[in-house]
Amino acid sequence: MIDTAPQAPTVDMTGPHTEIGASVDGGPLLPGFAANSHHFSNPDGYVGTVAYRLPTGIGEAGAALDFTETDSIKVTAFARGAGTEDTVTEFVIGTAQLNAMKASVEQWIRLQPGGPAILAEAARLTTLPEGELPTQSVNVGGATAQWAASVERP
Repeated sequence: MIDTAPQAPTVDMTGPHTEIGASVDGGPLLPGFAANSHHFSNPDGYVGTVAYRLPTGIGEAGAALDFTETDSIKVTAFARGAGTEDTVTEFVIGTAQLNAMKASVEQWIRLQPGGPAILAEAARLTTLPEGELPTQSVNVGGATAQWAASVERP
């Protein structure tokens, strides 16, 4: 976590899940700009939050995606800052056509020579390894970025 920005809001997520924290400080490249974020996901959804400091003040924002309903994703987003009203937005995205297209493409790949192995490798490549990823840091011209992760599997 970068000390020049407030701590991002967190959520309690039980059971197997992935948690990633990322931070950035603009340093001399973007003086007064800094942010801390948390990202949480499990099979039921995703929550991302950020707390930031700008030259004009501090604030928080976030979004939650709820995957628990078949063929739809419920999106809830919020933003709040010093001297501004809290804003909350909710809407639902229909995913029936996208789900059908994804299933058709996966089925087509599965029927191709080597298709099942290609799908298995794609799943492996898009899955973070279980365990802790210690804090990594990059500094470019005085601007700093940091990230770390924790992955829990069933």
